[in-house]
Amino acid sequence: MNKEQFTELIKKLQSPMNQQERTQVEQIYYQLRDTNPSDNFVELMFNEIITPSSIQGFCQVLFRQDIDTNGNLCALKRSQNDRQVIITILSYMAQNPSLLLAQFVGAYALLEITNQRPIQEVFDYIEQGHNSNNTEIQLNVLSLVSLLAISGANAFPFNLLEFLQQSLSNPVDAIATNAISCLLSLLTSDLVKVEKLLTNQVKTQICMAVLQRVVQTLQNNNQAQAEKQLKAFCQIVGQQADHLVNQFTDVIALLKQIVLAEVSEKIKTEAIYIFENICGATDQMKKKLTGQVLDFVQCCVIPNLVMSDADFNNWANQEEYDFEDDSIRAACENCSETVSQKIGKQIILSLYTDLFNGESIQQKFIALDFLRFTLEGIAHVLKKSEIKVLVEKVIALTLDENPRIRYDALDCIGQMTDDIGEVLNEFHQQIMGSCFQRVNDQNVLVQRHALIVIAQVIDLFEQNELYEHKDQLIILTENLFVQEDMKKKTAGVKLLSQLCEGLDESDLLSTLSKLVPDVLQQFFKAVQIIQQNELLKEQTDYLEGILDCIKQAIDAVPHMFAGIVDDIMSNLIQVLVYSESMVYYGCYLSAMQCTFKISEHFETQKYVEQVYKILIKTLNNQCITSSSKPEEEGETFLDKNQVAMQTQALITLSQLIDKYPQCFGLYLTEIYKTLKDFICVDVDDQTASKLDCICELLKVPDACNMEFEPVHKQLMPDLIKYTNIKLDDTYLSLKNIGDQAESVQIYVKAYYSHYKIHGESSFEQTVNEFFNILEQLWINIGQMFKQEFEEIEQDDELDQEEALAHFEGLYQEHKEAVDAIGGCLSAIIVSAGTSDINMSSRVIGLCMKFLELGTASTPGITATIEAFGIFGDIFIHSEQNQANTLMQSIYPGLTSIILNQTDDFDLLNAAYLSLSHYLLRSRSALAANNGDLLNKSVEYLNNLKEFGREETEQLFDQIVNYLVISGDILNQNEDYWKALLNYAKEMKSDPQIIADTVSFVSGLQFSQETTQLQVACLSQLLFGNYYNNIVKNAENQQILISIRDLLKQHHLIVQNTIQNMGEYAQKNATGFFM
Repeated sequence: MNKEQFTELIKKLQSPMNQQERTQVEQIYYQLRDTNPSDNFVELMFNEIITPSSIQGFCQVLFRQDIDTNGNLCALKRSQNDRQVIITILSYMAQNPSLLLAQFVGAYALLEITNQRPIQEVFDYIEQGHNSNNTEIQLNVLSLVSLLAISGANAFPFNLLEFLQQSLSNPVDAIATNAISCLLSLLTSDLVKVEKLLTNQVKTQICMAVLQRVVQTLQNNNQAQAEKQLKAFCQIVGQQADHLVNQFTDVIALLKQIVLAEVSEKIKTEAIYIFENICGATDQMKKKLTGQVLDFVQCCVIPNLVMSDADFNNWANQEEYDFEDDSIRAACENCSETVSQKIGKQIILSLYTDLFNGESIQQKFIALDFLRFTLEGIAHVLKKSEIKVLVEKVIALTLDENPRIRYDALDCIGQMTDDIGEVLNEFHQQIMGSCFQRVNDQNVLVQRHALIVIAQVIDLFEQNELYEHKDQLIILTENLFVQEDMKKKTAGVKLLSQLCEGLDESDLLSTLSKLVPDVLQQFFKAVQIIQQNELLKEQTDYLEGILDCIKQAIDAVPHMFAGIVDDIMSNLIQVLVYSESMVYYGCYLSAMQCTFKISEHFETQKYVEQVYKILIKTLNNQCITSSSKPEEEGETFLDKNQVAMQTQALITLSQLIDKYPQCFGLYLTEIYKTLKDFICVDVDDQTASKLDCICELLKVPDACNMEFEPVHKQLMPDLIKYTNIKLDDTYLSLKNIGDQAESVQIYVKAYYSHYKIHGESSFEQTVNEFFNILEQLWINIGQMFKQEFEEIEQDDELDQEEALAHFEGLYQEHKEAVDAIGGCLSAIIVSAGTSDINMSSRVIGLCMKFLELGTASTPGITATIEAFGIFGDIFIHSEQNQANTLMQSIYPGLTSIILNQTDDFDLLNAAYLSLSHYLLRSRSALAANNGDLLNKSVEYLNNLKEFGREETEQLFDQIVNYLVISGDILNQNEDYWKALLNYAKEMKSDPQIIADTVSFVSGLQFSQETTQLQVACLSQLLFGNYYNNIVKNAENQQILISIRDLLKQHHLIVQNTIQNMGEYAQKNATGFFM
């Protein structure tokens, strides 16, 4: 290709054209570039990048992009004169400084440094340019140094730090700015960490020198360069904040000087972020430092929380207010959140007091804003009395004359639901009263926000709390349905969804009868619209709300939809087709979830094929695309919406195969191939769901009268492969191991379901493979935990608080992984029983390995808890002799845990659960008659009541359950039961334990005085939050008849008991006796 042809080719590449033409031009370019040898292409490109023209800069970008993308296979590396080209360009740059050329040379020089073939001429150019009197050349040189600095200081044949120190001191502010960029590249380089050339003291000196240079630039009144310098310094501080903690006094003084100066908001914003980063790196603030931080907050942070007139007008006049998260107010909000975790509760509370005493609109706004962003930092140490004061202050501002203050007060309540949710429930009467009042506010934005906050508060409610507001919520919901405002209608369907989740069917029927026809009409109308037009955002939000509402309503009162399921399903299919094609992941997720919820209540098998085709189409879509443009070569673009849809598609496919395996025989091969070919982008969720789908396929052969063994032999190797990931795999984590165990559980259940009916020739081999997988997963958990624990321990960039948070996250992931293996072992016991000696011994053997960790460490406690849970299942499903043998081996350790006053409530709970299950199975008076255990149990109950119930409810209930079972076995006297009934009436955490206790207690015969206590206890337990769980359980029906007879005989006691339990309990009692 000659020069003229090449020039014309590049001009075409640079010009807009249709995709077909572009593809043809790009193919010609790539063919020329990729031809070997590449000298023709290099010569042509070289001439263009040093010849001023309209395509010169574009060619410089293309030439560099080839190096960045293809490395040692780039055209320049494949030519014979690559170094000579670079040397010639350096000579050209000495006379014609160019940032794009500097980037090109830097990309090639960095590649050669990586190849351990540094180009001395590049470093000669840098040193010569550094000593030049030409500012443009000096700037060009520093741009080149910034690119090379990521290779570490050792890559330079001169003292890089001295070089950059001189540039930082240069009186030209722009040169200092580029020097700071070089320091940023150097300090954030992984190679610098390895070289360990920069001590902490040197890093601190560099940071202070940079900050002082910023102040000098401001003194030169060069705000444009100061802003660039601060932005780069802010990135440095993000990496090196811990090295500035000891200099924080000086740093605060300099930052305060910047924020209080007459400078741009952007400069002040960067200064605030720097202050926040250093605060975040401070483990424990000394009193002197706390005072300086507080001074900075009061002088520089709080005043900048103020809302400008422009912001207020934007909020008041726009339907969708776009909050600028790069504003100084946003920086100060983030800073407030970080500082609140560092300077202590009392200081923050005193600031609240001062701020809430303000009378101007701006002072009230600041008070609410500061509270919203600082409450989380001190929430864990707040007393209820202090929370009460804050709630009252916020509620008072919901009555303010200014609409923005009313709006923000509501927003503050919404934030409180996240930060102090459980405690906030104690003030639900005041809060809901305030929110209901604001629903009728004069300002429509306040009205809408009140509805959002009501939904947030309701999410915290227990059922009895919801019933206290039932009537008002129903009236509100019905009113919202007749509004013209789309956002209010969306809030209405959201509220109806919540009511369907929380209210009993009898309380929903009237409201649903009124509103469901409208919901369905709007749904069908929306489906008609999407067949012709694209939905607006608020219409899409409304449709998502309708879909969620239909899902919850069908789940609550399925019989109401019996005659219209086909209409709903056919329209859901249309929504799925539309949302899949438009990549509207919100509608897609809601429609998929609604589709599956309907299948739980109605026969929807005839729609499976249509849904399946949509799922497969979703899974075959590309979520990662690569740019074909040469200037963007190698750049990929991820469609996150498509990823979310594919994740949901995998989940739904797994659910449908589980629900309707008989529908997938014809598609078995296609599904298997699609899953095998599917590349997981969302590694955690998609990998887990993909393996779940593969395991669910084992249910298909029996359901479709196909041969089981060929499918089993095809799938089992995949299960082994996907659970045999090496520990050094980049993506392996404790979560992945837990997900793998849960997939194994799916396979185990499907396999044993087949085996119990049909048998299977390779049973022993398969069982061994199951246990080999689980035993290896157990080993992997231990090794992965150790590896991640050591990584956290050795990470010197984490401060104490960050390390603690990482450790807590690691313990939680470990717990979930061990739980998953335990769930699989329990599934084996429940599915197959314990008649197979080899299998039951393997289960017990693995549990014994759990116990080997002991209880001196958190992982050991987790494993012991899981083992006790599995033992409990074994006791329930095993023969008496097996149960006795197992109990003999674990009894000393189990009772030791209970008697030795452990502080771990979960461990105690597991020990009591295992013991209770054994007693239920064995009815052993010898095991029940342990005076030390009985006395210790009573001691625990008393201590737990004093401790406070929130963290200990489950343990409290489990101990009561153990004492009830023991008392029944030992035929304890009335005094024993009288004491125990006083504890039992306080139970409230576990519906099954409560149901079991109700069953035991109702069958006891007492004197009149104790019978009154018995009836009061039964009323308290039966009519509380778990009433529906108990009365709807088929296993409880017989005992409920005798309970009803007993309670009818003592109806006055029942009435007196439930009178103080609220409307929900009273309603339950009325329904129970009807």
